[in-house]
Amino acid sequence: MNMNQKTVDNLSSRELVSDRYGLKPKSYLKLNKTQNEARAEVLSKIEKGFYQLSERNCQLCGGDDFIVIAERDRYSLPVKTVCCKTCSLLMTNPVMRSVDYADFYQNHYTSLYDGFQYSTEEFFENQNAAGKRLHDAIKQHVQLEGKVVAEVGCAAGGILYYFKDYCKDVIGCDFGTNFMKFGQEKGLRLKVGDLGSLKDESPDVIIYSHVMEHVFDINKELDDLYSLLPEEGLLVIDVPGVYNIDKAYGADFLRYLQNAHLYHFNALTLSKMMAVHGFKTVFVDERCIGVFQKSKQKFEVQIDQADNQDVLKYLHSIEKQCFWYKVKAYPRKLIDSILKFFGLFYLVRNIYRMLKR
Repeated sequence: MNMNQKTVDNLSSRELVSDRYGLKPKSYLKLNKTQNEARAEVLSKIEKGFYQLSERNCQLCGGDDFIVIAERDRYSLPVKTVCCKTCSLLMTNPVMRSVDYADFYQNHYTSLYDGFQYSTEEFFENQNAAGKRLHDAIKQHVQLEGKVVAEVGCAAGGILYYFKDYCKDVIGCDFGTNFMKFGQEKGLRLKVGDLGSLKDESPDVIIYSHVMEHVFDINKELDDLYSLLPEEGLLVIDVPGVYNIDKAYGADFLRYLQNAHLYHFNALTLSKMMAVHGFKTVFVDERCIGVFQKSKQKFEVQIDQADNQDVLKYLHSIEKQCFWYKVKAYPRKLIDSILKFFGLFYLVRNIYRMLKR
């Protein structure tokens, strides 16, 4: 069954996490002028039919019965998040066409998500810090010495720049040529393209850091990965973890939701998705940082309908905590606002990160 092309009947029931997850006219996040303009352009394309939405089956189990738990994302774009009643995968449904996402990333993504707040150098340093976090999480489970490590969606290559001291060679690919130029000037081998551009590089390890949740046809991507990696090759995944929202997003599920993310994994659903495509779990935690090894066989995945009750209970429980997280976070936000007013926020933040490292 082609789960990406088949349109399903609307069998969804509606059980929003709370009333604030219904569609609202204003963005949930405070946006600057650039972001507001980008949001308006995206809304216009949806309303005029330039971006077209269609429903699809669950990308993990193929099911067609869902619970709608949110009708908007953090920008108050009309994005429905659903929970599959069969396997508990959280995903966006309906979705735009792949050509629409391509247009969105080319013309609106950076403006909406960043509002041009970061210089390329700051972006590279943020990536480098993410590289350390990722390496620290997997180093006890992966032997990188003598291996070629590749990254899909490498942007400026900051993650690879950190990894290069621990392995034989690094190679990255992406379509963002402006960011890539910065990494190339740092001596990194970065190619324009997607996973297919790595076929001649023979990587032993492939990294997807905050990329897999964006991939429109995740099943095809994982099948292609399986074909490209050598026997016992390794796949390193880093995606936002649903059960980590109380730590990384201040228990605010609405702040976590964003239109560019098509899937929302926890350790269990991520492991199941990998198993379906022939990758056995070496390590995974609830941050959804995981290491998966190519196996000679694909695994039969056990589907437990009780799992979706667990994830929904978690989302309802952190919704109750969200207010108190905001109260606790207020002093830091006040300090951040003062630093931003005087133009010192990014300087102080980078100094803090260097001292922490």
